[in-house]
Amino acid sequence: ASHAFHLLPYSGLGSGIPRVMAAWPEIELVNDKRGDQFKVIVQRVQRKSGLPGVVIRQVPTSSDKSPIISQQELDVLISAKNEATRAALQKASGLSNRGHFTNSILKPLMERGLLEMVYPDKPRSSKQRYRLTEVGQEFLRGPIE
Repeated sequence: ASHAFHLLPYSGLGSGIPRVMAAWPEIELVNDKRGDQFKVIVQRVQRKSGLPGVVIRQVPTSSDKSPIISQQELDVLISAKNEATRAALQKASGLSNRGHFTNSILKPLMERGLLEMVYPDKPRSSKQRYRLTEVGQEFLRGPIE
């Protein structure tokens, strides 16, 4: 540990672990002497969607697409609780490029059955809006797995 003194600033040797354990009890400390490793496993907070701190969730899927949903996708789904335009959903995602938003967020959410067009027979209509499907509504109601 003496070689790390020049690499990392120390302020009171040994004071970090008790402070971390007091601030976040969902931490597992693993001392693997055989592997010459010390591991810290931090558990994520389990929250319902729509609350601050949600990062990813498992999504029911019938395709080979990833079942993981990003924060941007979650923000879009929350914005689509009531019908919303593509521009409103794009704004919620924080993406500025329309093509990138459409290909990386909007289409995948529709392919997974979480989001649908209000006018599916007119995909390029200026009045086109998007809404949650039943699966999307159920997804937002459920807890993080």
